[in-house]
Amino acid sequence: MTNTFINYSFTLKYAGCPKAYTILEFLDTKDKILKENLMKRETGIAYLTYLFTKFNMVNLQLQGDSLNLIKTKSILSAFLARAKLMKQNIGRDESSQFPNLSQTSCQEDDVSTYVQHLNALYSDFESRFEDILTMVIPLTKYKRRT
Repeated sequence: MTNTFINYSFTLKYAGCPKAYTILEFLDTKDKILKENLMKRETGIAYLTYLFTKFNMVNLQLQGDSLNLIKTKSILSAFLARAKLMKQNIGRDESSQFPNLSQTSCQEDDVSTYVQHLNALYSDFESRFEDILTMVIPLTKYKRRT
């Protein structure tokens, strides 16, 4: 494994002396077992990081005073379409849509787990937001004032 994804740097400040560590360097000094477990689960962390980034984007879009049912339906429909595309791409072993995951070596059983997870996610979203997603928004015609 390349460990590029979990090798981000961060700064620890103690006793007024900042030192930059990577996560792996820090865990190497504190907890070697946790470091090994983190390295074993690098692909899962990369997959979930991307997925939660998308969740956060949807969450932010669903907040605010200017939100209405039409925008809500559009946001949720777009997320479901994106989830379906993610499932198809990762099922074909095309991880370019997952930038962090493409930097790791993904096992075949990991891919099948991610596909199952995305299937469950898609089904959950469809059933949870069924009322909004199946809502018919009538097209209205407005006359121009002359």
